[in-house]
Amino acid sequence: MDFISHEAMAALISGGFSIVTLIISTVVASKSQKKAAKAERELAVFKANAEQELAVLSEKLKNPMLFAAQNLARSIFDDPKYPNRLRSFATFQRRIAGFADDELRRVLASMGATRVRLKGDREGCRLPPDPPDPDE
Repeated sequence: MDFISHEAMAALISGGFSIVTLIISTVVASKSQKKAAKAERELAVFKANAEQELAVLSEKLKNPMLFAAQNLARSIFDDPKYPNRLRSFATFQRRIAGFADDELRRVLASMGATRVRLKGDREGCRLPPDPPDPDE
């Protein structure tokens, strides 16, 4: 007893393959869209970081003396003999030339340093610890 003809059976099998192909295509397309969205987010983060770095480099080109002074001041603050990052203002005056006292104070303030009073009523500067790097 044949309940279904060979043509009908072939049509059902063909339809079944079509449904399986459609499901596989939908799953692959969905995964591709998720990967594309993730890549777009990563690209946006990369672009934002690159733009920020470009802005910093551009600023350095506009005022190289300021950034040279900040780098030297940072190395003074980072001296391992002074782990609390507290130094006298006179240390900066001796080590960083070419700036009037108020200009030097602005350089230190631009990097986040604060003025403090040391023993003997001397002026000092403290640089807070660097924030932790989120990538580490």
